[in-house]
Amino acid sequence: MNQATAILEIEQKDEMLILKPVTDLHDLGELELEGAVNELLEHMDHSLVTDVFLDLHHTDVLHSQAPRLAVELWKRVRRHGGVMAIGLI
Repeated sequence: MNQATAILEIEQKDEMLILKPVTDLHDLGELELEGAVNELLEHMDHSLVTDVFLDLHHTDVLHSQAPRLAVELWKRVRRHGGVMAIGLI
């Protein structure tokens, strides 16, 4: 998961992935975003993971690609039968 781990700290607890951005999401390009989401979903396909928690409490949500990342991730997690939560505090 090279692209995903380049922008996200990934921790697995039981059937949930906990994702925390480790880089500034302002300059995240569309291809990087798609690549990271695809890698995460591939990981979910080959494990017991069904749910995702996206921890954005240290992220400038309004002035970055964080909303776009959250929406892309949410759409795909939902299609895979999982649920997603977002933490902002």
